[in-house]
Amino acid sequence: MLEKVAIVILSYNNVKDTVECIKSIYSNIERNLFEIFLIDNSTDEYYLKNIESKVNVYFSAKVNNNGYSHGNNVGIRKAISLNFKYIMILNNDTIVTRDCLQKLIDKVNNDENIGIVAPLIKRYSDNKIWSSGGSYRKLLCNYQMTSKYITSDAECEFLTGCCFLAKSNLFQNIGLLKEDYFMYNEDSEFCHRLKMYGYKNYLVKNSVVLHKVSVSSEANSPFQLYYIYRNRIGFCYYEFKGLKRIYAINVNKLQALYRYLILKKEGQRKEAKAVYYAILDYKKINGKGRY
Repeated sequence: MLEKVAIVILSYNNVKDTVECIKSIYSNIERNLFEIFLIDNSTDEYYLKNIESKVNVYFSAKVNNNGYSHGNNVGIRKAISLNFKYIMILNNDTIVTRDCLQKLIDKVNNDENIGIVAPLIKRYSDNKIWSSGGSYRKLLCNYQMTSKYITSDAECEFLTGCCFLAKSNLFQNIGLLKEDYFMYNEDSEFCHRLKMYGYKNYLVKNSVVLHKVSVSSEANSPFQLYYIYRNRIGFCYYEFKGLKRIYAINVNKLQALYRYLILKKEGQRKEAKAVYYAILDYKKINGKGRY
């Protein structure tokens, strides 16, 4: 088995940020620790060649745009087939900092019950904390990311899919990322599944990645709103049973309805319509939806 990390980067129509991300890896991480697996689900047939003319990658593949999980799973499967010991999922709109990878490797090797580990993620623009893990909100029946200051490594119920590391055999034990969601909430489902299998997830305080927030998809666009609410309600429908399922679906529908009414009141009709369709479509989580 290769004692290396396969860093899987999914890229969509964003050459500049992808190149900057990969260059930061070469600049800040020991070369013997990693290889780059670049997955392209863009619409440009020359996209990969453009990137590979600027930076070196170990493996690259162009795939149909069937969403975040599908693209990353292509890289995960390839890394497993090549016997890489570790796999890191990394958004292409990020910049890694000095030795962040080694700190994640040390943590995941610290306890066999650890599922995934993630760095502290800060905003690229102002260095403020964007994600320090997250938790499951029992009353609202959904996962919420937190951005609070932490003083030590922390066990978390939720870690964002922006960046995390796991041993390859974890995916062989519990399965790959769920492709039905297309975009958003795949990380919530994956963290939930890890918990069901008895794994723990950790945020590693001294490992830091910078994130260019909302570059890959426009913040609060109809696209984003549709998949966030469709998948959040759909998660409850598919993952829970009995009275818990009924309660969870309805409490998340109410949250979506409240957002719909606010958007409509503010005159954001396209955004409101997207949330309305999300409420209608929550049972249809089978990949790409209306947007």
